[in-house]
Amino acid sequence: MNVDESEFEQLQGFREALLHSRGVGDSEPQAVSAPIELGLPDRYILSRLQAVTEEVDTAFTASRFSDGAQALYRFFWTELCDWYIELCKPQLAPSADPQKRRAALGTLAVVLETTLRLLHPIIPFISEELWLKLPRPWGSPQSIMITLYPTADAVLLDAEAERQMALLQEAVGAMRTIKSTYNLKAQAKAEGEPEGPSEGRSEGPAGGRLQFLIKALDPAVRQVLLAQRSLIEMLTRAELVDVVEEVAGGATKGTIAQVAPGLVVLLLHADTLIDAPAELGRLQKEAAKVDKELQTLRGRLQNADFVARAKPEIVDQNRARVLELEQRLSELVQHQQTIATMV
Repeated sequence: MNVDESEFEQLQGFREALLHSRGVGDSEPQAVSAPIELGLPDRYILSRLQAVTEEVDTAFTASRFSDGAQALYRFFWTELCDWYIELCKPQLAPSADPQKRRAALGTLAVVLETTLRLLHPIIPFISEELWLKLPRPWGSPQSIMITLYPTADAVLLDAEAERQMALLQEAVGAMRTIKSTYNLKAQAKAEGEPEGPSEGRSEGPAGGRLQFLIKALDPAVRQVLLAQRSLIEMLTRAELVDVVEEVAGGATKGTIAQVAPGLVVLLLHADTLIDAPAELGRLQKEAAKVDKELQTLRGRLQNADFVARAKPEIVDQNRARVLELEQRLSELVQHQQTIATMV
């Protein structure tokens, strides 16, 4: 990300401005340089930060340090890195709207600084090193060790932002599942999309982006997905044609569907994107390989002598693997049935 450190220095009062814009705090109006208008990703990550702060505090108070560490791990890698940083990249571009850029930079600075303080008891040396590299207001402590440990701020909790983000994540996840399952690649990178290699073999109509349609019965779900269409398209490098209540009869012919909670994602023109006979052969070959391993493990677990002599953890690992293979085989059979309709 191409970010000038001087821009962070201009955000020293971001937290106070943020609280003031939400009607909280004793900041005088002249102390706030400009109202902070946060987008959905900003409100989401700030809300999740408060939730994980409370979760970690509860875990540490009860001496459940492993639980606190796992909560921070999930937040940092999944919610912050996998989702928020990817979502805010367009706002960090030099050409982005200055106010949106300020909101994204300020949010990112607050979240990173707070997360490092949360992590300090677990990884003291790494968190200290990284914290010292963050831009800090003049007069701030010279070490993370003498800062206050974070506490959750209820005013930044935003259940509605988390609900909307959950819908966006379900839609993006379903679209990505279809693309990865059938080895479809992205085409025609849209403005603001992150750079990265395209994988796979197929492309959308006339060499353009893959096209998806989402069906959702709940009007509130449709409203959210349509409002966040640009973010969905950026994360999937595909085109979201529309979000509808029902699909007209016959319109699902030649499509591939992926069901998610509250919605169904349809890949349009799938019959022209996929070499059905070749894909069917690939799926059958993979299913045979999975089934062979599955039968071997089942036979092993049915052997009373093996179960009695093997270490309990080895037996548990084999049983867990059987469940994974059964799930994978079921998915492969379902994919074969879908492709078979196109042959």
